[in-house]
This record gives sequence, C-alpha cells and structure tokens, in this order.
Amino acid sequence: MSSVIQLEAFQERFVSGLIFSMLEGLAEGQSILFTSKSPLDDFRLQLEGANIEGISCGLIKKDKSTWEIEVTRKEKEHERGCCGLCGGLDKSS
Repeated sequence: MSSVIQLEAFQERFVSGLIFSMLEGLAEGQSILFTSKSPLDDFRLQLEGANIEGISCGLIKKDKSTWEIEVTRKEKEHERGCCGLCGGLDKSS
C-alpha cells in the first residue's frame, strides 16, 4: 500500500525539498504516490536525474485533471555471510 501525497497541499517553494527528503528516508519495499492537477513530467525527470539508490518511479495519467507518480524504494538483496569472528566473511550462497 502506498502513502498518498497531494502536491497541491504544499506551498510550491517547499515541494522539491519535501519530496526529496521523503524519498531519502523511504523504507525498503515501500512506495509513495504523488498526485497533482498539473503534469508531472518535469518532476519525473528530476527524480530520474537524482539517481537516488534503489528508487524507481512510474508516471501515471489518471484522467484529464489528475497526474500521479508512484515512487518505490526497492528492497536490497542481502548477502549471506558468516559470523565474521575469524575476520573473513563467506559471501557464497
């Protein structure tokens, strides 16, 4: 389930900082759905250009007056290792 953020609820000068701070803190496997009455093409390009690790986004045009972007933080693949007591880590599967 995504958290939904309506961008019109915020003063425009704060939107960019708000969005990027939320994305930096987004937990693995979670997503945020941003909605707007304005096209979000520029916003999507900014997201893609930011290269935030593990973040993917998809632009959705819901209808003539609503645009949505769902942003998801992928879950990291965790490597299996030994306890590390000997000073080495076994990264084999």
